[in-house]
Amino acid sequence: MLNPKSPGLRSRRRSSQTITPPSGLFTSSSSIVERARRPILLAIGLLVVLGTVAYTTTVSSNISAPNTHVINEYKDRISQMELKVKELEEADLGKRALIERLNDDVVQQLMTKGDTDKKAQELAKKRERDIHEQAEKKCKTESDKEKSKLMSDLDKLKDKLRAVADKIPSVQKENPAFLTLVTNNFWKQGIVLVQSARDHGVKHPFIIMAVDPDGMSPSNPAFVKLPAEAEAAFARLNAEVRYIEPVAVPAGAEFENPRWSIAWNKLRAWEFTEFTRLVFLDSDMMVQQDITEMLSFPEFTSAPGQDEPCETHHGINGGVLIFSPNKTVYNELIAFSQDVPSSKWRQAEQELLGHFYMTFYRNKFHLISGLYNISLRSCQCLYPIVLSDHVKIIHFYSGPKPWDHTAQIWADPNLPDLEAPCIAEIILQWYNTLERGLTQ
Repeated sequence: MLNPKSPGLRSRRRSSQTITPPSGLFTSSSSIVERARRPILLAIGLLVVLGTVAYTTTVSSNISAPNTHVINEYKDRISQMELKVKELEEADLGKRALIERLNDDVVQQLMTKGDTDKKAQELAKKRERDIHEQAEKKCKTESDKEKSKLMSDLDKLKDKLRAVADKIPSVQKENPAFLTLVTNNFWKQGIVLVQSARDHGVKHPFIIMAVDPDGMSPSNPAFVKLPAEAEAAFARLNAEVRYIEPVAVPAGAEFENPRWSIAWNKLRAWEFTEFTRLVFLDSDMMVQQDITEMLSFPEFTSAPGQDEPCETHHGINGGVLIFSPNKTVYNELIAFSQDVPSSKWRQAEQELLGHFYMTFYRNKFHLISGLYNISLRSCQCLYPIVLSDHVKIIHFYSGPKPWDHTAQIWADPNLPDLEAPCIAEIILQWYNTLERGLTQ
């Protein structure tokens, strides 16, 4: 509201002098007021209508936007708080058990002293009841206060979550999916990934992001699509192919391997906001068990990296990424990537994502078991484990790779590349899976 005394706003005062209009100019004083007021009222009404429409449009667009980032943030906080309540209840039970043990010791001492004295025994029993009641009361009072506050905070969070969800009906229903990235000359690997996932019970949607290996836009006539055989195979596997715009590599970036510029395009998945949670898996993977549980892992989750066989490091492996798509986060990622560090993003998107989430979302950064990202080189030291039921996913990110030779060559037991006995078995499994993916 404007201040009447503020500069620039003139104070309008009635003149003490009466002005009489010339005779015949106006028929009456009321008619001039009426004539002047009509256009003013019409103008004001028009402005109000336009303002209301603009406000309604803005609000409705904001409300209808699928703000999955807010929803998932509340869900994560609720999960953490419910876990805290559970821990408190377990600690409370532990306190009670300790008190009971202490009571037993005290009573036993009193009973020992009063073996020959009936009155002493009665006092000991009364002492036991008093100790138990006092301890119970104190324990209950302390734990109830803390639990009461936690439960109050938890209810508030749930109310906020419901309030947001009510405004955004489009995201009330969970809509998770798996996805991977392929090119027109690297798509058979994706067939094996999806077929192996379907073989082990994964029924959720699978999105296939397809890019041109030369970085062409799908709108460019030179863009090379997947072969018809690949599109047909993915369709049979109920996997949706999406041709995506390439993500520009920032100036100054120097990848250790030039082909990693293709992997940089997986950042585009952060724009797929129609999904509430995505599990990205590199196409050069083969699933060994049902991995549906990965869709419920918290954001942001990755698998630990592996530099040498059977040795992990504290960074992430860009082949396993679990996150909630969010366009704001996507824009933050792109902006962050432009500030190229001295490392020049040599590990491409893997290094970028590790730095980004550890810098801005450290409380959401999680690493899962390496069993979701077992390298074939692990056969050299983990032969029984690689072939066991514990392994979830095998990742062919380091040699030997199945596509280095044909299935017939891999079947030769004298092949020099067979550094461990389980390598040939797994690679032949890869070829069998590919054949089923292309023919079923």
